[in-house]
Amino acid sequence: MLHYLKVSNFAVIKSVELEFQGGFTCLTGETGAGKSLIVGALGLLSGKRVSSDAIRTGAERAFVEAVFSVPESCDLSNYELLEDRELILRREVTQKGRSRAFINGVMVPNQLLSTYAGLVFEIHGQHGQQNLMKEALHLQLFDRHVNLQSDREALDRKCSSFMQQFRSYWDAVDNEGRLLKELDFVQLQIAEIDAVAPSKDDEEIDTKLKIAENAELIRMLKEELIELVNDTLSPATRRLLDILEKLWEFEPVYKAYGEQLAGFNLTFEELRQEIQNGLFDESDEEALTQLRERSNRLNQLYLKYGANLEAVLDERTRLNAHRKKLQNQTGGLNREWNKLCEDYVLLRAEQIQLNDRRKQRNKSFETELSRTLELLSFPQSAFCNRWQFGEWPESLPADRSFQFPRTALSFLFSPNLGEEPKALKRVASGGELSRVMLALIVSLSRERGKTLVFDEVDAGLGGETAGVVGEKLASLGVDNQVLCVTHLAQVARYATSHWLVQKSVKKNRTESSFSILDAEKRVIEIARLLGGNSSAEGLLLHARKMLE
Repeated sequence: MLHYLKVSNFAVIKSVELEFQGGFTCLTGETGAGKSLIVGALGLLSGKRVSSDAIRTGAERAFVEAVFSVPESCDLSNYELLEDRELILRREVTQKGRSRAFINGVMVPNQLLSTYAGLVFEIHGQHGQQNLMKEALHLQLFDRHVNLQSDREALDRKCSSFMQQFRSYWDAVDNEGRLLKELDFVQLQIAEIDAVAPSKDDEEIDTKLKIAENAELIRMLKEELIELVNDTLSPATRRLLDILEKLWEFEPVYKAYGEQLAGFNLTFEELRQEIQNGLFDESDEEALTQLRERSNRLNQLYLKYGANLEAVLDERTRLNAHRKKLQNQTGGLNREWNKLCEDYVLLRAEQIQLNDRRKQRNKSFETELSRTLELLSFPQSAFCNRWQFGEWPESLPADRSFQFPRTALSFLFSPNLGEEPKALKRVASGGELSRVMLALIVSLSRERGKTLVFDEVDAGLGGETAGVVGEKLASLGVDNQVLCVTHLAQVARYATSHWLVQKSVKKNRTESSFSILDAEKRVIEIARLLGGNSSAEGLLLHARKMLE
């Protein structure tokens, strides 16, 4: 429900602050007075685009602010900017074309403003008649009025997500050939490395090869070294050590010399033993050939896969990981297709259930709308729905061009007895479209506690039909707040609150003003709506009777 509205520098409105009551409120006034500007201001709060031309001449910016109470049916937990049921919406527009939107004091994008505005109010104008001409919107209108809108939107989201995955699958199929070629190349690289089978044991290959290539020189050097060691470890040296051992028993100073000489002899003895053990270990020609071949193969790997053994081993690890990734990508297509098929079956079942519910509620929709049309001076009209339920295949077709079969609905109407109902755009005049739209809005509204704004939707009506529209708007105001811009006394008479919009000139500037009418002023305004001369006694009397 709308409690408070402030509009500043919007078209010919300089500044107004309005407080609204529940029930049915009408706004009347001369043509061009600015009645529909209130509707336009609320349109700003719903996120609609606006140009700087809407800003009052001479002003830097225009703004609209409104305070609403959120209907009890709304679950606040789904809207993080709602701490309680008070909702404050604000929109500012500058001469430079910049726009700012606020929800409860928090700056938000226009799209979010539109979402929150949809919780508390909706606007129905003459453009709604044009929407009735668009058959693509008929299904949305039907689902909304039979409480299936949330079901349809949920299924639409699932179908949209499914189609993204479906297209991704076929992109992957196109990409599979490239992936398989890449996988073959990676496997060849791995096979080339594995054929050599490099390992940590190859770290000493260069040292081993150098030894094998110089085996004869090494043997000669070792033999000469043994001779020199043997000369060093002569009997004279051993006799010298014996004498020193005997001397240090008498003079300890010789003990240190003896120990050093003993250690020297031990070192040479160990050296001789080491040389003798390896004297005949040098590689033969066959071993040398094998080492050279091994070294050449490793060097070839170093040229292609890394500068050294460690780099080649790291590259082997990387290639193996990449191979597994490619195998998962190519082998995962079957799994992905199976998952798509499973999801499709579930979506098909949901679509069938949704269409079944539509079929169940179709008759009551047609009956209720026909009854309301009869009240709106269509006593012999006919209204029905023409359905086209798209047939979903039992299983998902293996066809990349597949699209979900769509359910389509067309409203068929005949204003005259004996005429076959046809599409609205073919048979309905402007006035007839207006009444059909009112029938949809008034008789089939299911939401409670919202603000319903009607902008001259009764244009082209008159007489008893206009009175019926007024009655319907009043009945709609029992569970909702109704704001209606009207030129018809037959509609305005049913309002529980009546605002008069007037235009005046102050200091060479045009301004619109808004005033709530008391009982006597309301009689005068109803009389003006009836015939233009609100001072005529007959019109005033008629107006009083209408308001009784």
